[in-house]
Amino acid sequence: MNTKTVGALSVINVEKKVSIFFSKKEDGNMSLKWGDKNLAAKNVKKFSNKIKVKFNKRAHIKPEQGTRIFVLNKRNLDAIKVKGVNHDGVITSCRDITLTMASADCYPVIITDKQGSFISLLHVGRMGVENRIVSNAISIIVRRLEVHPKDILLVVGPGIKKCCYNIDIVIMIKQQAISYYVPRRNIHIVDTCTCCGVEEDDGGEYSFFSHRRSAENGEREGRFLTIVSFK
Repeated sequence: MNTKTVGALSVINVEKKVSIFFSKKEDGNMSLKWGDKNLAAKNVKKFSNKIKVKFNKRAHIKPEQGTRIFVLNKRNLDAIKVKGVNHDGVITSCRDITLTMASADCYPVIITDKQGSFISLLHVGRMGVENRIVSNAISIIVRRLEVHPKDILLVVGPGIKKCCYNIDIVIMIKQQAISYYVPRRNIHIVDTCTCCGVEEDDGGEYSFFSHRRSAENGEREGRFLTIVSFK
C-alpha cells in the first residue's frame, strides 16, 4: 500500500487498484446530519472535485451502530441511490460504484484484495467491534466472493485511539482480521487519533472532527468523509 498526503488530503493507493480518500477538518463538515445541510452538500461536492472522483453511482453508508452489512450489486443498486445504505457496512464488486461514509471517532475500515476484485467500507465503533462486524464482513467476503484470506487487504482509517478512549478498538479490529487468517502484513493502520491528532505544519490545528472532543470542549460537531473507489 502507498500512503501520501497532498495538502490537507490523505490518499491511500492499494495495489494501484483501489483508492481511499479521507477529508480533513479544514475541508469542512461532510454530514447532512450536523449543521447546515446546504453547506455540508457543498463541502462534499468541493471535496469530490478536489480528489477528482465523480459520484455518478454512489453508495453512502448511514450507520446504525450495529453489524448489518449490505452486499451491493447491479440488481439492488437502485434501492440505495436516493436513501443511502442504512447499514454499517457495504461490500461490492461493481466497478462503477463509489462507497462513502461520514464519521468522527468511529473507524472507517476498508477491505479489498490484491486483485482489487471488490471493495468494502465498514463503520466500526464500540458496539460494532464488540459484535464482531469485521469478522462478519470477512466471512461474507470469503464465502460469497470466494476470496482467500491471504489475499485480503485491510485499512483501518482515522478514529479515536486508546490515548483518548477506554478501549482499544484498533487492537480488536486487528484481532478479528487475524483470526480469519488475514496476514498481519496486509493490515494498514492510519496512525492519527481523531480526538487529539493535530496538523504539525498548520499551527497545531486538529486534523479531523471528533465527537468526544466536541462534547468535552464545546467545539462544533462535524464529520469527515471517507471515499473508496476502484481506480
